[in-house]
Amino acid sequence: AMIGGSLSNVVLDWVFIFPCGMGIFGAVFATGLAPIISMAILSPHFFRRKNNFHPVACRPQGRTLGRILSSGAPSLVTEASSGIVIIAFNALIMGLEGNTGVAAYGVIANLSLVVIAIYTGIAQGIQPILSRSYGAGDRKSLTAILRYAMMTMVCVSVVIYGAVLACAPQIAAVFNSEGNATLQAIAEQGLRLYFIACPFAGCNVVMAMYFTSTERPLPAHAISLLRGFFIILPMAFLLAAVGKMVGIWLAFPVTECLVALLAVVLLAAGAVGIGGAKLAARSREAASWYTAGVPADNGYTLSDELNERANTAANVITTALNTPGLGAESGAVQAAQVALDGFTACQEAVAAGGAGMSEMYRADEALDSAINLLYGQMQELAADPLDMGAVGQQYGRFNSAGTVLGSLHYNEAVLDYQKDTGGPWASVLKGLFGIKEVEVFG
Repeated sequence: AMIGGSLSNVVLDWVFIFPCGMGIFGAVFATGLAPIISMAILSPHFFRRKNNFHPVACRPQGRTLGRILSSGAPSLVTEASSGIVIIAFNALIMGLEGNTGVAAYGVIANLSLVVIAIYTGIAQGIQPILSRSYGAGDRKSLTAILRYAMMTMVCVSVVIYGAVLACAPQIAAVFNSEGNATLQAIAEQGLRLYFIACPFAGCNVVMAMYFTSTERPLPAHAISLLRGFFIILPMAFLLAAVGKMVGIWLAFPVTECLVALLAVVLLAAGAVGIGGAKLAARSREAASWYTAGVPADNGYTLSDELNERANTAANVITTALNTPGLGAESGAVQAAQVALDGFTACQEAVAAGGAGMSEMYRADEALDSAINLLYGQMQELAADPLDMGAVGQQYGRFNSAGTVLGSLHYNEAVLDYQKDTGGPWASVLKGLFGIKEVEVFG
């Protein structure tokens, strides 16, 4: 789909501009059609009944929406910042070298977009693999994937800068059909200085994607905002005042170098357990108690008991559906099914990080109330309320799991964790490292 859309843009550009004589409008029209063609190529998947993905009605979840937006924000900033930086650089260069300097910068800016696109391709290529490994808790694979990505990025950077360094006159000449000597000289100097940033820019793009994929959005935001706005723009004005055109060309590599150093520090902090990374490790341990349990509970876990509640509640509801006097039209059966659906949806949201233990607790209370009411009606209809057979056993297991939930030491462990990791400074580090608070079940 991506190749089809991109190639169609190239072909349609030529068709609309030359054979159709549509000029600039034709180029714009071709660009607008390209994503539509990509969507058309992808669309058959969603119309086939074999696919496992389809839109469903759901209740808006602010926390989930926030996580989605925060994960995409670094990529948004990266894309948007390039236009803003180009405008700022054009204004500075116009004041120093006039239109000729701006034309020279156009050569560099166009090539820079291609180079950044290569790094973005590397980053987007590792994103699903990183996310999968992070979700599975496979730290070894995370390290290996990042290492391979960085090695690839460095190799690509060496090739790119080597080519730019060796072929700067030829590259500039491609965009200098009139043979303007001033334009040629400015462009050659700019190419050799500007693209020193290659390995640093590649590092920043890859690291921003790594942090996003491992649920550390704030470091990713910091990298994107610093390189896109808060360092590059002041650096451009500062170095332009000090070094004129040389300063402008060096603003980009200096900025990328400084941000890359920050990215490496953040990564190293996570690797050796410094500051917020210690909190991140403690947070991961506390979050694992939901499925792994705490030592004091001797193998009993919150997730296992909640699963037992869901399974036995489903069995009670199934029996009620086949009970004369109840059935699918019964208000108690319908209420129990709604409660069970909400309960299982909350379980899935907790597993995906979109809901907390407080929501899970409320869903469990709602399910408990609905099942108790339903079972009471089933007893009223039974020949012997004290001998309910198999459904009585399921109801007993449902209540037993509820009793176990109330006796687990999970909440005590979480409260101890919250006490140990509380305080204003810890809150700042949690925000910087994207650490989610672990909640008590209640």
